[in-house]
Amino acid sequence: MIYKGAILPLLLYGAPVWIHAMKYTCNRRKYIKAQRMINLRIAKALCTTSNEALCIVADTTPVLLKIEEAVKIYNLKKGRENQTHAIDREVELKYWQHPADEAKILEADEHKNKIIHAYTDGSKTRHEVRSGVALYIGTDLALQEKFKLNRCSNNQAKQLAITKALEAMGKIDSQRTPPVPLQFLLTVGFQ
Repeated sequence: MIYKGAILPLLLYGAPVWIHAMKYTCNRRKYIKAQRMINLRIAKALCTTSNEALCIVADTTPVLLKIEEAVKIYNLKKGRENQTHAIDREVELKYWQHPADEAKILEADEHKNKIIHAYTDGSKTRHEVRSGVALYIGTDLALQEKFKLNRCSNNQAKQLAITKALEAMGKIDSQRTPPVPLQFLLTVGFQ
């Protein structure tokens, strides 16, 4: 893209030297105006479109943020700032880390048989609506309830099941000392 490869470097050239001039509104407006003209061409939008919307549609970072980023990176490289925080950089989608790879779930062995597992579901057929709850403490069934409902949607049936499960879990957990972690699982039903 010409903007990121040619125009943006021109706009950012020498930013660490003149960053103090950006505290004045007239200077900020000039940079925003320059980016806005480019974003209008990239997005092929009407001139009444807001600058923020143009940045989103044209997939460009607001120029004032890019200026601040360039100055911070320069200062960090030259050792003028302490690097006490991480700097976010643009990463291509194919290199994004999947959230499941990042999160590690650790369970204490002492609580494995005491964790409350809640399973809920709601379903609707032509003639009736039903929902159900099953609570397990470890591998033992602690509660199983079924509800027959009138005149409600599938989502309402599922919400009722979740509410009943939470109420029952609260009663069970308040009777136990010390409190044990709760694990809540939702099942997916199809109409």
